[in-house]
Amino acid sequence: MAAPEPPLACDDFAMTQTQEWQKADLPQRGSPSGTQPGGALGDLDSDGDLDLLLAYGGGATVFLNDGDGALALDDSWTLDGAPLPPAISAALADLDGDGDLDGWLGSAQGATDRLLINNGDRTFSAVSLAGSEATPGTGSFFDADGDGDLDLFVSGFVDHLDLFAVQDGTQVGSGTALWINEGGTFVDETQRLPQETAAAISFQGTLLDADQDGDIDIYMGNDVGMSVPANQLLLNDGTGRFALAEDCFCELAMASMGSGMGDANHDGISDIFISDFGPPELLIGMGDGSFYQGTEAAGASIPETDDHSTGWGTAFADLNQDRCMDMVILYGECCHSTEEFIDSPEQYDQILLGDCTGRFTYDEPHAPGMENTERSRSVVIGDLNNDRRPDMIIIGKHFVKVWLNSGGCPDAIRVTLDAGSGNPQGIAGKVTVAAGGVSTTQWMLPDTASSSSEHALYFGLGGHAAADTLTITWPDGTEQIHDDVAAGAVHYQR
Repeated sequence: MAAPEPPLACDDFAMTQTQEWQKADLPQRGSPSGTQPGGALGDLDSDGDLDLLLAYGGGATVFLNDGDGALALDDSWTLDGAPLPPAISAALADLDGDGDLDGWLGSAQGATDRLLINNGDRTFSAVSLAGSEATPGTGSFFDADGDGDLDLFVSGFVDHLDLFAVQDGTQVGSGTALWINEGGTFVDETQRLPQETAAAISFQGTLLDADQDGDIDIYMGNDVGMSVPANQLLLNDGTGRFALAEDCFCELAMASMGSGMGDANHDGISDIFISDFGPPELLIGMGDGSFYQGTEAAGASIPETDDHSTGWGTAFADLNQDRCMDMVILYGECCHSTEEFIDSPEQYDQILLGDCTGRFTYDEPHAPGMENTERSRSVVIGDLNNDRRPDMIIIGKHFVKVWLNSGGCPDAIRVTLDAGSGNPQGIAGKVTVAAGGVSTTQWMLPDTASSSSEHALYFGLGGHAAADTLTITWPDGTEQIHDDVAAGAVHYQR
């Protein structure tokens, strides 16, 4: 691939930690000791800025934004009149079409997952998903069956993972689930998933259109893949029925605890960045449902050291706004070191900066400003202070930390979508922006491990004042092309 035109007048990029909450600051209504945390970014109180719904074993809670990127914990939000329950994963979407964000909370094993219907007054009403007592990994809203409204896929993990029990076959995953939206009622249609997914121990099912046929497939990043099912690709037939892919060359047997989707090499096809014990893997999509391992060629193989040994959540974003997609990967101690692997108590989260040709670079031991060495688990991305730069919230055991983005290139386009009454966040919409000789593709698929990012896409322009073209492919396949789109916030409706 030819080198792109260089960015114009861009400053050095850095992330700066501005806030943090530790265990003593977070709710204590339940025990968080054996659970992983997650969170979902969105405007919960409809005041125009991003808030955080935290899923935490001590009790879910809300952090409200003051409009300038400062969050404040507000534990007054209720569910059916009671405090928000303990939870381990979260997602947001407008499920009832009333203009505010509803949600999903995944509960620990033995408790039922819930849909949270936002009443607009800092209260939620619960819709229990009967039969969802399994331990969830990540919940993802998308239109699985092509009928225009949002369904829900939930990957299945385990309660209190026991590596020895997994290895001897006495512990398997708690089961994936597919909930189909039938006129506002979510019906358990897990039988639409292949039986081979049932035993998987999966933190996350990553959404993507792997075979470019216009519907959304699922890449299951599975933990302990050496002993239970390895990573799996589930192909959608367009009606919400999934089959295990054959010859995808993506069935990696690894300890995947996060898998981010984005276009690493700017060819308009989905790629997947997957964490592991040790170096991560970057799968490059071919567009026909198959992949190849491009980690080494991309410069994305972070060596296993005391600084980087146990990977967790991952995500794609153009953080420095130079038009090139970057990748984030979190690290943090899981258990303890053994003769088989390093599990250092102090590991650094990392950002890999892309060059628009499919190559990445990173600073050791961490990106500028990213000195965090605590036990990171989940990352969510969105513009917290309304400067059109994507910021980050990192959620770990047991903390929440805010990182604001500064520097980089000065101009960007913030894109939001509305695909109609059943999908007002435009989930699964595809947007390609061409600026200064570089085409960048992103998808409105915000899910990260146990979490979900903002329903917005940020396209850096590399210092250019406008994009040459902005192309939208809506979830129903319809395409729209907009010319000469200036930097700023743009909203498109189907």
